[in-house]
Amino acid sequence: MSEHTPEFPLVTAPLEGWNLIEANAGTGKTYSLTGLYLRLLLEREFDPEEILVVTFTRAATSELKTRLLARLRQAGAMLRAAVPPDPLIDAIVGRLSDREAATRRLERAIRVFDLAQVHTIHGFCQQLLNEFSFAVGFDPERELIEDENTIIDPLIRRRWRCLGETFSAGFAAYLAGQRALQPGAMSTTVRRLLDKPYATLVGPQTGPLKGLEEDFKLSHDALWRRWREHASRLRERLATHRGLNQRAYKPLQVEAQWQATETLLTDPWRHLKLIPVAARLGQGALIDGTKQGFEAPSDPLFESIEDYLAVLERLKLGYQAAARGLPLAVHRGIVEALDRRKRRQSVITYRDLITEMDGALKGPSGAAIRTAVGGRYRVALVDEFQDTDPIQFDVLRALFAPPAATVFLVGDPKQSLYGFRGADVHTYLNARDATQRAYSLTRDWRAGPPLLAALNCLFGARQRPFVLPQIGFSPSTAASPAGVRLEIDGSEAAPLVAWALPAGRSKPALRAAAAEAAAAEIERLLNPAQRARIIGPDDEGRALRAADIAVLVRKHDQAA
Repeated sequence: MSEHTPEFPLVTAPLEGWNLIEANAGTGKTYSLTGLYLRLLLEREFDPEEILVVTFTRAATSELKTRLLARLRQAGAMLRAAVPPDPLIDAIVGRLSDREAATRRLERAIRVFDLAQVHTIHGFCQQLLNEFSFAVGFDPERELIEDENTIIDPLIRRRWRCLGETFSAGFAAYLAGQRALQPGAMSTTVRRLLDKPYATLVGPQTGPLKGLEEDFKLSHDALWRRWREHASRLRERLATHRGLNQRAYKPLQVEAQWQATETLLTDPWRHLKLIPVAARLGQGALIDGTKQGFEAPSDPLFESIEDYLAVLERLKLGYQAAARGLPLAVHRGIVEALDRRKRRQSVITYRDLITEMDGALKGPSGAAIRTAVGGRYRVALVDEFQDTDPIQFDVLRALFAPPAATVFLVGDPKQSLYGFRGADVHTYLNARDATQRAYSLTRDWRAGPPLLAALNCLFGARQRPFVLPQIGFSPSTAASPAGVRLEIDGSEAAPLVAWALPAGRSKPALRAAAAEAAAAEIERLLNPAQRARIIGPDDEGRALRAADIAVLVRKHDQAA
């Protein structure tokens, strides 16, 4: 969306070709969809069974179907003068030449609304696969399961064990110290890869580790011999050396450096963070840390420390590169096994419905499926389009080929950035390029002017607030001059407040501090002494309740 995208003219927009409606939050996406649906029934004289409406969750499907039927009933009642006029319906009906015919069409649409085609994308694909099951080799008796983790996890564990048998002792020790590469975390990563069957997976470029490991053993053994023979003597010498810079070589610091080096000799892979500390005892570092006019400490032990840490660093980088490729190795090892096991157990997942539909459309029966869909549906309305991925878009584009088909895509590209439900923002942008007309919805029906002004200021201050240049910021305007506001002790509260956490603290400490601050603020707001009230545009308000407060977090465990 850009500042130059025109506002969507719901009543007059052409009902043809491929269209994209990019909607800010709270701007009435469902309102626009129900208005389009009404226009298609009355102006294009389509029947409910000829209008395909697609969204991405079952809950959204149920709500959308309810809202569509409510809109038709409202329009029918208004045409019979049974209810007061509605501005949108009035404007749509005002463009018609025959109100009586429109009334009859609405009455029929309401009677046969059970035939309305409102589906999730997965439900729509399943319906087509069942219909063409014999032609495309789809088994309609397979059980649809929501959670395939009970199938995936044993395969991942078995593949991980097989890979583990090939690891060297050093690489296995390195992996044991990496939380992201433990079996639980590995399963999460592999499942993410499985959720993107369209992706081309490219692993890191890695060289052979054997040579690095041999260099590491030689360097380790050489240092260990010198350490046992000379460590005590040189330790005392450094602690009393007057020429060392005291910013880096105070007695306590030297002691820490010594202990870090010994730890890295005995158990390096669990203590890699100590490398910078131990590096202070390398010969080059000691020379750099000696004040002018003094002779730097010098000994083959310090040279061995420097050499050992350099080799350790190189091997660490080699292990890191190899470790980054492990999820791909696990993924490659279970993809075919997963498909075989699901077929053996006669189960199928939502993801499989999309991929099998895509395969069917690209196979010998694809033309027959496209012909059947083209003769059945006159238009497609796709809600929450920001949640699409490349395979879903390929299916949609194959069934409703631009520019001949009539399609309306409705979504918010800013939400696509988060990757909810497997969304792929680049697919969204490619789809935008395929449309003939693009519109925006920026009139906000939820928030009041103060909050919108604050948000517009926050996001409008940056040239690329969403990083990608193709996704710009289009300011929202308030539909109501009043809106809902919060008052505390008789004064209007600031619509947007930013808290700054103290610098120099660890992430766990900052998360704990944020949680404590949020809890304290909620306690303050709900304290009767604050007299916090929610004030609506047309009422005197009421006391703030706990149910009025939402706390958003990135992960489920943070909510606990």
